[in-house]
Amino acid sequence: MKCKTKILLLLLIYFFINIFYLKVYASVSIDVKNTYAKIGNEVSLDILFSENSGIVGGELQVLYPSDKLEYINTKSGEVLEGKMFTFSSDNNGKINIVFTGMDIYKTGKVATIYFKVKKDIKDTNIPISVVAKKVINDENNSGNVTDVETNISNGSIKIIENKDVVVPDNANVVVQRNDDGNYNISLKNEKNVTYSSSDENIASVDENGNVVPKSAGIVEITATYDDGTQDKIYIDIPEPKSNDNDNGIGNVQNLILFVIIFGIICIVIFIILKLRKK
Repeated sequence: MKCKTKILLLLLIYFFINIFYLKVYASVSIDVKNTYAKIGNEVSLDILFSENSGIVGGELQVLYPSDKLEYINTKSGEVLEGKMFTFSSDNNGKINIVFTGMDIYKTGKVATIYFKVKKDIKDTNIPISVVAKKVINDENNSGNVTDVETNISNGSIKIIENKDVVVPDNANVVVQRNDDGNYNISLKNEKNVTYSSSDENIASVDENGNVVPKSAGIVEITATYDDGTQDKIYIDIPEPKSNDNDNGIGNVQNLILFVIIFGIICIVIFIILKLRKK
């Protein structure tokens, strides 16, 4: 009797562990990264796995307004590197992303989708959404979205004015571009302010309002004041130019290093020859 009770207890424990395990293990969070664009320009949009527990494949459908955006193409991200995947579009507001063989727990960029913003739009915000049509975990390759916990954060493309720097008329900030290509934000009326960047990969900003470009793209710099109000600035960062002066310095340093190494080799050879004569 005691043996049967133990077996029953073990079976119950195994049952509850499996329920908990499946709920926790099979889950994924899909994010659409917000971005910015100008009317008539091309724009890229990233689809990300911010969390992934045990997902190895699936089918995602990206929905976009085809009357506002023209689809160009899709490129795979690091999550799908070396994996099986296909991209397809009906050019009518739907893009399908199908993938298999993904490493479990892999997070990061799934794909980057490229659009062109149409010229006749009047919207300032274009919504982009994702539907998980199928998500596969490692235990059931024929799974669907009911097999796993799927969390989706949709995004948008914000349309800004066709300027290099966009500052609201009533803003308390002034933006200047320096000779070195960096930008500086100053205040019209002194207040306690905190600055933040929407994408540190495009440009960073420090506590003094110094903006340092890092790569081409549109970045949103937010100035937040103690009273809770904010000013939002949009800067279209051009492709950073290589610094010829830095390259020149690097060449000189390499030449000096070569001369030093060559001199050491000559001295060693000279010493060896002297020792042989003795």
